[in-house]
Amino acid sequence: MYHINNMKKKMAVIFIFLIISFLFYNLLNKNKNKERTREIIPQKPSIENGLQSDFSKVVRFKNRSFTFPENLPLINIRYKKFDLDFVNEVKNKLNISENINEFKDINDGIKYYINSNDHFLVATPSKSKIIYGFSGNVFPNIKNILLSDEELQNKAITFLENNSLNINNFFKVSDIKYLKRNADNTDIENTDKEKAEMLQINFSLINSSNYSIVNSYSENPSTFVQILRNGEIYYLEAILFDEIKEGLTNYPLKTFNDIKNNINEAKLIDIFGDYLSVSDINIKDINQIEVDSIKIVYLLEEKNRNYLQPIYLISGNVEIIGSTANQAILYLPAFSSN
Repeated sequence: MYHINNMKKKMAVIFIFLIISFLFYNLLNKNKNKERTREIIPQKPSIENGLQSDFSKVVRFKNRSFTFPENLPLINIRYKKFDLDFVNEVKNKLNISENINEFKDINDGIKYYINSNDHFLVATPSKSKIIYGFSGNVFPNIKNILLSDEELQNKAITFLENNSLNINNFFKVSDIKYLKRNADNTDIENTDKEKAEMLQINFSLINSSNYSIVNSYSENPSTFVQILRNGEIYYLEAILFDEIKEGLTNYPLKTFNDIKNNINEAKLIDIFGDYLSVSDINIKDINQIEVDSIKIVYLLEEKNRNYLQPIYLISGNVEIIGSTANQAILYLPAFSSN
């Protein structure tokens, strides 16, 4: 009987030892995986435009908490390659009769452009980008035909499809902005639905996350269409891709506390309500930025043509000494380095 009890004790000790070893192995392996993930987190994105300074002294968060996913992947991309033949195809479909001009830009290389009495077209092969819109500063007369938001949205999508700017494989409508001319007719500004003279149809990625793609110079998405209330296209920008797909690895994102603690890594990208360049702003003149919105977008970097990574687009009310500016936009890299 003694031997049996002794054997049971030995078996129990061995069993406990195995459990402890298993738990220790899992913990060690988990830590190694964390270290490995930390080591391979992509380099911070290059946000070329904007003002970086000690924002911790002026940024206040209106809400006490914002909720974000714990991790996200990179977006692998392959831009559409196009040449003069493709630009001719687009031109003909747009019924533009004028000849295509060509010039070499110091930054973007070869550009193709047409500037007719009615419309202009600019194509930049190095950026896979098409811009199209009304010519001149004269705002077109809007006929007394006011289409619904849904009708205008469908017209914008159909226009892209019919003119070789098909984006349906990668993008879908994400949101709509209402726009009108400002008081002195020199620019376009946000307004409400009732006062809108045009709609801006914004497009986001078709994937599980549905995030927009932005660049370093504007919070506008990489593809959007401004359409008048009568259905005419006023202006559009489209970046064309042959492939967009999510990467296989998920990387940890900054939490809300991380955002607050690392706000000095952010860059002030743009302000609204005043004709003031960000490059002319001194941080000492900013009384405060009261953040009321933080959302995730993917950044289209100038020098990275292989993948996109997420950033936080931070916006809120701004007070600047001697300025009528009322809104500020900041970018902050989203991947955590902790």
